[in-house]
Amino acid sequence: MGSSYSAEEAAQLSYDEAINFYKKNVQTGGFPDVGIDESLLVYSGLNSNAVLRDYSRELEQHLVINTGTYVRALATAIGSFTAVPNAVGLGALLISMVINLALLPSKETAESSAGLLRRVFAEEKSSEVRDLMAEYVKRYEMFLRNERRLIEETRRLEQQLSLQLTRLGNSMLLDGHMSSRALKQWVNGAAFHAQMVIHVARLERGDSAQPRAAIRRYQTELTKLLSRYKEYKASTHRVGLAMEMYCPKLNRRRRYSEYYCGMCDYELGKKAEVLFNKHSCNNDVVSPYLDHMFSVFGQITGMVNYFSDLDINLEKLIAQHGEFRVK
Repeated sequence: MGSSYSAEEAAQLSYDEAINFYKKNVQTGGFPDVGIDESLLVYSGLNSNAVLRDYSRELEQHLVINTGTYVRALATAIGSFTAVPNAVGLGALLISMVINLALLPSKETAESSAGLLRRVFAEEKSSEVRDLMAEYVKRYEMFLRNERRLIEETRRLEQQLSLQLTRLGNSMLLDGHMSSRALKQWVNGAAFHAQMVIHVARLERGDSAQPRAAIRRYQTELTKLLSRYKEYKASTHRVGLAMEMYCPKLNRRRRYSEYYCGMCDYELGKKAEVLFNKHSCNNDVVSPYLDHMFSVFGQITGMVNYFSDLDINLEKLIAQHGEFRVK
């Protein structure tokens, strides 16, 4: 940095530059995809049954306009009965997935709740977490009307999923396998597992002790994982003259004038460019940039708030009940 600047002034310049880079990435979408999937989010709250009913009405309008076969197809998808019990929380999510798989074309299914596993694990060739989540979707559909078996299957598979999440978390924390993809898989698996434990308590009319212990454990683990993830992201970012910087995953080089500073995320192969300040166009910008990103980026703050909200609303989540009716 230039000798004419004090330490405080230099730090302020780096902070200002970091904010400029963050604003640029907001415009260009230059952030990692690590958040909890929207389908998990919308069915995790206290209004999950209403969300399912609203979605069903929207789907009915869509299919009636196009084929007029909604009710018949829906009855086939969820069985020859008129009401599905416990259509709240994870139950509401899984019912929506069953409906999506039965009624929607493949492209629309990929964008709906049924595409959750594909979105979260898209690049993974082998994943125990994914396979256990997929197995539970299948077992849920099989035992939708058999509460005793559904409780047994939920308990069996949540225990296996818990073990695999522990292994995935340890691989990031202890074995140096941190990445944006691994963090996304862990946090979505943890959210799904938390919903499984809540659903068991709901079906058994139990108390909140076991779900609360699981949720608070995930809060502790998430704090550790985000700290390690921040260290990892610091290692993947480089700052320098945009005209001299090349991000390896980009398909083409671009030439910039000498007045632009560039920040490259080597994990993502994405580069942001801002007007050049010769006193702050260096790696000193990375730390304040990540501090700001981790404090305001919605996917990161959202995963923290997700488990906090579950903890706050746990008794109400366990107590909620609702049916899903086929007309």
